[in-house]
This record gives sequence, structure tokens and C-alpha cells, in this order.
Amino acid sequence: MLNAFLSGTQTQTSVEGGYAFLDISNLAMAAVFAQNAAVQYVPEGTMIPESEKQYKQEMSLPFVRFLILNTIAKNVKTFKQEYPNIVLCFDNAEGGYWRRQRVPYYKQNRKEDRAESTFPFECYFRHLAVVKQELKDVFPYIILDIPSAEADDCIAVSVKHLSLSGKKTLIISADGDFKQLQVYDNVKQWSPTQKKEIKVTKHEAQIEKMTKILKGDRKDNVSPMRVRSNYWHTRVEGERAPSIRKQFIEECVDAGDNVLDLLTEEEKPRFIENRLLIDFEYIDQEICDKIIETLENYKRNNRSKIQQYFMKTGNSNLLTRMGDF
Repeated sequence: MLNAFLSGTQTQTSVEGGYAFLDISNLAMAAVFAQNAAVQYVPEGTMIPESEKQYKQEMSLPFVRFLILNTIAKNVKTFKQEYPNIVLCFDNAEGGYWRRQRVPYYKQNRKEDRAESTFPFECYFRHLAVVKQELKDVFPYIILDIPSAEADDCIAVSVKHLSLSGKKTLIISADGDFKQLQVYDNVKQWSPTQKKEIKVTKHEAQIEKMTKILKGDRKDNVSPMRVRSNYWHTRVEGERAPSIRKQFIEECVDAGDNVLDLLTEEEKPRFIENRLLIDFEYIDQEICDKIIETLENYKRNNRSKIQQYFMKTGNSNLLTRMGDF
């Protein structure tokens, strides 16, 4: 599957110097849980009895650092020949995410889930911040870490910008939200978990996006259009959102800029709100400008610091894999 995917990429001789985007905020967390589903992670410094070490793991900085570096190396090694420009993207909640500033309930469920979880999120995010700075200081990658923006924003804005400039791009993520970006030319998506390409036609990409706008996206706490904004927080037992026909979704896509003409006065504000949260075309303009400015003007490091960094951080086992980075 991977060989076929890369072979398909190599036929695109009209576009050179591709860009590969890694959502490190997402991939790093996935790497932690992929280690061993049975392991219970505990905060750094926790004393683990010998009898519990088989199923408990300390969330230490070296552990988080190695997982992130290993994730980067695997993907860079696989794709750097066709996509030599590596872009690492991070969530940055400084100042509050712009979507949550507009719509407070956006992804509120994740905050609640973390509060109830035994996973040491605070410890993990503290270590992630350390590694993020190390990546900025040492490695030869473009790093997009924009205050108030999610990694998704950084990827979406950059991919559109580069595609319209004639560059080819690769999104390394299993997130279905990125399908909507395949309306642009020279955009590919690779799922590292499924180890296969995620491919849709331009029309299918539009249908996927419109479906989420109309039906909502529960994982991000976005309610269906035909119910109240805080539906997922306030619905009562047995309550169901009104159905939306497939034909209506098609009609909304076909309507293009006139889509609001198909909606009732009650539906219009809910549609506009959901579109803001889901459609990458409606990312805050100030955020867009900051992302493009950073992408175009980023000063990358050379590779001279990598060897010393591996030795200093106790990762001398990675010295034999320096070429993978």
C-alpha cells in the first residue's frame, strides 16, 4: 500500500519540493497510547512498586521525548524524498483557541473528559512543551506553533496556500477533517495508523464537509444544525436530533454560495456557527495571516546540532538513525 502510494506521488513530475505536514500534538498522543494499551501512566516522580511496574509507566520527559523523536523519524524517513520540506504543527492554546473564543462550548467535552481521566495530562503537556522548544532549537524543520491556533489550522491554511502556489503537499494524519482539503490540487493524505492513503474526490470532500456542518461533529462538541448549540451538553434522555436527508446535503453542496437560501431563518445562524467551526475556509483571517507569514519566513536550523543533542539528552541510540531525521 505504501509503495503504491509513493509510486503515485512520483508520477507528479510537474510539482517539486513537496511539503509534508505532521500534526505532532495528535501524533505524539497517539504514540503514547500505542505503546501499550494495558499500561497505566502515572505522573513523573511517582514511586512505582516493583510488583506494579509491569502495568504502570512513569510519564517522564525522556519517555515523551523519545516517542516524539521516534514518530518524527519514522515519517520523515518514509516521505522526505518526495516531500523534503518537513513541517511540524502544534496546538497552541495561548490566549485561548480562536474558535473557543467565538463559541465557548467548542471541544468543551475534551476538557471535561481529561478532568475525569487518570491519565497525567498536566505532566504530559509540560514535557511536550519542553520537547517542542528543543525541536525549534535543534532540528531543520519548519515549526508552526501559532498562539490561539490548533495544529489543524496550521495545516489547513498552509496546504491551501502551497497548493495554490503549485506545490505538492502531504498531510500525515488519520483525521477525517482533512479530507476537505482534497478540493485543492496536489494534496494527499496518509494515515499512519491505518498505513494507507485517505483519498476522496473533490465532490466527496465537499460532501464530507457539508455533512459535518449539517449533522455536527460530536467528537468536537459541534451540535447538529437543527438543534441548539449546546445540545450535547443539555440533551435529555431519549432526545434525538432531527434527521437530515442525504439529498438535502447534496443540494446544499450544489447551492454553493447560495446555500443560506435553502435554510429556514432558525437554521441560518446555526449553520453559520457550525460552518465557522468546521469549514477551514472560515479560519480567522488574523490566524491565517500569522500562519502564512511564519511558513514563508521561517528560518530553519542546519543539522549541526542534532548529534550533540542526542548525546546530551541520553538518546545516543538514535545516532545510527541520524539520516532518518
